[in-house]
Formats: sequence, C-alpha cells, structure tokens
Amino acid sequence: MGADNLPGVPADELQSAVLRFGLDDPPTPTVVSEPAWAEVLSWAEAHNLVGQLWQAAPSVTILSATQQAELDDAYEESALPALAIEASALETHRLLADAGIAWRALKGFATSRLLYADPAQRSSRDIDILVRPEDLARTLDALAPITAAPAEVQAGPVRSAMLKERQITDTRGVAIDIHQAIEGCLVNSRLPTEPLFAEPQKFAVRDVEIKACSPAAMFVHSVLHSTSGGAQLSTMPDVGRLARIVVPTDPIAVSLLAGRSQRDLFVWSLDRAAELIPIPDVWLTFVAEHQPSKSRQWLFDSIHDSEARLGLVNVTIGEHRLRRSAEVVWPVDEYLAFKNRTRLGNLGWLVRRGGQIVTGR
Repeated sequence: MGADNLPGVPADELQSAVLRFGLDDPPTPTVVSEPAWAEVLSWAEAHNLVGQLWQAAPSVTILSATQQAELDDAYEESALPALAIEASALETHRLLADAGIAWRALKGFATSRLLYADPAQRSSRDIDILVRPEDLARTLDALAPITAAPAEVQAGPVRSAMLKERQITDTRGVAIDIHQAIEGCLVNSRLPTEPLFAEPQKFAVRDVEIKACSPAAMFVHSVLHSTSGGAQLSTMPDVGRLARIVVPTDPIAVSLLAGRSQRDLFVWSLDRAAELIPIPDVWLTFVAEHQPSKSRQWLFDSIHDSEARLGLVNVTIGEHRLRRSAEVVWPVDEYLAFKNRTRLGNLGWLVRRGGQIVTGR
C-alpha cells in the first residue's frame, strides 16, 4: 500500500505523539492530511515545540516532500536565535562574574543542554536566569552595559518585591528574564531560595562553564511552570525527562516541597501533566498520597486559564494584601498617578477596574 493510501493521523493524536516523543514507544508512522499538518505545525510554532516536532516527525508520521520542506523551514527559523542567545549568555556570565553575583541558568536554555542529545530539540526564545533577591538590583546594574530596553518601572515596593522576575532586552535583541524567585501561578507557591542554588549542574557554552539548578530543583520548577499560564506545553518534555531522573525522596525536592502551598500546587500541576505525558509510577504514587483538599483543587481549577481570576486571587493571599491590591491590580501608570488625582477620581477608577476584573477584561 502506498503512503498516499494510508489512513491519516488526526492532528490531536499527532500532537500527543510529539509531546510524548522520547518518553515512550512512538506509534506506527502514518501520513497526515494537509489540514491536519497545518494545524500541527501552527500548534508547534505557537507552543515553542518546533524542535520537538522536527525530531519526532520521522518516528511518528510520514510527511510529504512539501510538508517536510515546511517543517525544515520552521525548524531553521526557530534555530536562528540560538547563536545570539549563546553570545548573550556568555556576556551575561562575564558581567555577573565580574560583579561577583551568583546565578543559575533556568528553563529551556539549561534543559536543552542537559536533557537532550541535540539542544535544538528544546527550542528556546530567550534566556532565563535566577539570582538571589538581594542581588536583583545589582544584577540589573551589572547588565546595564548590554541593556537596550530596561526592565519596566514597577508600581511600588511591594510589587517590586513580589514579582518573581524582571525582563530586559539586550543589545542583540535577546530577552533576558532575571528571576529573583521561582513560583507557580500563585504567589504563595514561591520556593525557598537556597535549595535552588544547591548542588548545581554544569554545562558548557563555547567552553565556558555555566551553572544550572540541580535536577530536583529543575524538576520542581518545570512542574510549577507547566501551569503558570495555561498549559506551558514546551515544558512537558522537560517534565517527562526529569521525572525519570528525580525521586520524591531527593533531599532538595523534599525541602522545596515542604510547604503546603508549594506541594499542593506541584501535585495539582503534575497530575495535569500526567494527562499529557507518561509519568513514572513513583511520582504518580506521590501525587495520589498528597492530593490537595477539594477546596484547593477547585481553586486551582477555577484560576487555570483565567488571568482575571488568577490576578484577583493573587492579591488576596499572603502578606501585604491591601498594598498588593493597590500595586498589583492597578496598572503601573495608574498607580503612579494615584497621588495626583482627587479622592473621588481614584474611587471612580477603582470601581471601574473592579468591574473589569469581575467580567474578566
């Protein structure tokens, strides 16, 4: 039977096979129709999974010459930023080393080099780094020589301390996300800092040694990140690979998940990941034994994919509730204009903003 006569694979089945590639046995390769292929390629580009699709395609599908050419073009385009990202990472390393600032590489920039035979399989569009909170201001100053677009002004000191990251754009146009903390979608899931710096992994970029978090810290971060803004699908292959390396009794994992808020969100997020990718039994047992309460599960479900509800919850939990409400719910320009408006004007704006939040705008 010729390839043109084989039954086509639905787009959602091919997407699932791509996410699971390298984690279990691939399905029998089948052809994919033009509409389904267009959907899959668009999905991969939207979720930063072009490298994963390019690596998986020969094992999970039979592409026509035209489809392969389209995939090759998309792969080449997604790989182009890699050289600029590497060069920017080396400059970041040099400037922070000169300033005596300890840091760790995060997310795709690190996982692509530590978890995959070919780093291009894990596409990366920017650089994420972690510094200690007390080093954030010094880091922004140290990177000033290569900063083209500085981090945005924040609406007050509570917001500045609460935000987990600040983003700059360097002179190459590479975005550098400078994290002072790691957390999931809820601000009360912030992880303790020191375990994130313990037992670092190391990888080389053009013969320069770069430090990343330990496998356990990387795993906990990846799981929390997977639900930090809807479904972060590009993180799923990382989660699947790290789940095979890390065990629940790892001392760093234990310390990071000692708090109920962190553990509950981690368990809920890993449970959702298990719907998309295979997770080892040892972690499925951990999930079963540490299920959040029904009320917390409802809360997590209700804020998932809803930025308005998520924002409202985040300003009502933890410390400094009233200050956080003013500094987080209000856009920065409105907050900074607060002192220049009448009390009645501020009250009217707050009522309008409350209505927008309730209606999800």
